[in-house]
Amino acid sequence: MTFDTILKILMTIGIPAILSCAIIIGRKFQCIDALEKQTEKIETKTDKLTESINYIKGKIETNWREELAPASSPMKLNERGEKILKKSGIKEIIDTRLSEFFKTVKNKNPRNAYWVQENAISTIYKLRKESKLLPKLEESAYEAGSDVDAVLFVGGIYLRDIILPKFEFKLEEIDKYDPKINNPLKT
Repeated sequence: MTFDTILKILMTIGIPAILSCAIIIGRKFQCIDALEKQTEKIETKTDKLTESINYIKGKIETNWREELAPASSPMKLNERGEKILKKSGIKEIIDTRLSEFFKTVKNKNPRNAYWVQENAISTIYKLRKESKLLPKLEESAYEAGSDVDAVLFVGGIYLRDIILPKFEFKLEEIDKYDPKINNPLKT
């Protein structure tokens, strides 16, 4: 076999093989492009779904909160909220760690009564992350006929009531700064 013969065989087999590989690779790139477009669509839909879930979550949270502290001006614990406060043990936890919780809220520099309330509630919600305390919270919530989130919310309202005067704010001032009530963009 001569070099020319080998070259002819390679050209006869090689060129179609190279073209076939190029076509296959091109199709794979087309598939990748199509997948990228589909991924973008999925991400957009996921973002919209996340917004919807957050909206619904807010509505649900408002509903169960009103079972413990009706949306009056300002929120106050009702009979069920008071029962949870007494039976759950959250009152004792807050009373024991009051200076710590006050300092946490103070460090957030609340500029008005509304922000004292919101920071007090969020401070107490962080108790959920304390692994040593969580089992006690779960057990006490069960005994109070409630769940941990409800116990923490009640505790947040209780803390607010204790520390609000220390900031020289009054309970009645909360609504003055509540964006849900005094929203200038609201029509």
